[in-house]
Amino acid sequence: MPLNVDLLNAGSILVQGSPIVSLYETGSGLCSTVRTGIDSIVSGSCSVITGGYSNTILSTSCLSVIGGGRLNTTQTRCSTIGGGYDNVVGVIGTMSGWYAYSYTGSLNIGWTGPYSPSSASTINGNNVLLSFYFNGGLASIQIDSGGSGYQDNDVLVFNGNIFPGGALGTDNVVVTINTANRGAFGTVGGGRENTASGCYSTVSGGYENTASGYASTISGGYQNEAREYTSTVSGGYRNSAICDYSTISGGYENTTLGYGSTISGGYRNTTSSSYSFIGNGNYNTVLGAFSIINGGNSNTVDNDNSSILGGDNNIVTNVCAHVIGTGISSTADNTLHVNCLHFSSIPTSAVGLAPGTVWNDSGTLKIA
Repeated sequence: MPLNVDLLNAGSILVQGSPIVSLYETGSGLCSTVRTGIDSIVSGSCSVITGGYSNTILSTSCLSVIGGGRLNTTQTRCSTIGGGYDNVVGVIGTMSGWYAYSYTGSLNIGWTGPYSPSSASTINGNNVLLSFYFNGGLASIQIDSGGSGYQDNDVLVFNGNIFPGGALGTDNVVVTINTANRGAFGTVGGGRENTASGCYSTVSGGYENTASGYASTISGGYQNEAREYTSTVSGGYRNSAICDYSTISGGYENTTLGYGSTISGGYRNTTSSSYSFIGNGNYNTVLGAFSIINGGNSNTVDNDNSSILGGDNNIVTNVCAHVIGTGISSTADNTLHVNCLHFSSIPTSAVGLAPGTVWNDSGTLKIA
């Protein structure tokens, strides 16, 4: 059948055949915003959806692009989704602070939380988490998760009996919040149910990954999260990079809590101090700054500038102490701890050796 092209006043081109196909249609956003595909909506100015099904660029998402896919949504400005299914860039209505709070009790318990509100006046808000510092009154509030969908002046109520030693009514905390939109310049390349909600954050692909930290990155995998400033997860499953500049290359349920710390892979490994490193293995923990566990099982480094090469159930509690072996607990600073030490090709003369070098004098070990 011959095809006839009709120019419509609405700004659409329709190719009439069987069926009628929309090549492009002007969106509702300002400044030449256009969309194509099926049931897609562009409300953000200077934005475009180039294909797919039921994709949305919200009015808060100017200068944004969705390439295709299905049920993808951009919510903040300068956002990009390449394709995939049910991916989101940005969050709107996240709690950014508070106008006021009230508390009449006298708890003195330090930091406690995080807690979800016992009740809230919000219509669509969810997932906010707050921690509280009590020192005879309420001294400080920390936003652990700002959630999404809230509006300015929403009121969150935290019943007093959720706090240790607190009483319902007397120790209730009431917080009136303000909100902001987050995640500008974010990108999701594809995949399914991925979220890039931090400014300049990126999720390249995978499934149910969340990059919520500023300039954070997730390359792929499943249910990984990069929550802090420039944190990175390359892949794997349920890994959490939740400290600034931290990196997880892969593995399963690994967690970086230390500033600038790194986990290469493995299972349920944790770095909790600055610039610490775990190479692989499982259930390994580094608590000391600038410390290393190369691998192994259930090893712990609990002091600075120390290391465990590998093995099983080793513990280092000294500074600059190092372990090679299994079942060893460190006993001194600046010391190498081993189960057994074997020498091979030991020099048989002290001539030319640096001071402190071991050499073999006719079966007797000496130090140059």
